[in-house]
Amino acid sequence: PAHHHAHEEMFFVRSGTMEVTIEGRSTRLTPGSVAFIASNEEHGVRNVGTTTAEYFVLALGEEG
Repeated sequence: PAHHHAHEEMFFVRSGTMEVTIEGRSTRLTPGSVAFIASNEEHGVRNVGTTTAEYFVLALGEEG
């Protein structure tokens, strides 16, 4: 579900197809894609493919 937090995040997609929604705007991510979420931006991710999606999340900064 959509949420927000003080730290920034980067999503790196390894496999599968995901959809990231940031501030109400959705984009599809495929292997090799990267998404950046700034501090306090409302966002959510979901698997929209037919296979398991694998991804890494890098949290930047402190939760505050």
